[in-house]
Amino acid sequence: PSETRSHPGEEVVYVLRGRVRVDVGPESYDLGEGESLTFHSAEPHAYAPAGEGPVPRLLSVRGEGQLLCPPAPQGSTAHAR
Repeated sequence: PSETRSHPGEEVVYVLRGRVRVDVGPESYDLGEGESLTFHSAEPHAYAPAGEGPVPRLLSVRGEGQLLCPPAPQGSTAHAR
């Protein structure tokens, strides 16, 4: 698992292979191949493999100052696809 971190901006995660768990604030998201998640990276967040299987490979893009994806639904800290 990664260390919990936070920083200014927004983060988009896309899973290329395997399964990954992304913790954002109090919420946890299990993502599989082809799934994505976007969140405000000021929220504390961390990554970890989810379950057995291949080591996860993911693409993480960070942006500051402009939105990379549509805002998360009201009442949520992240938006999964």
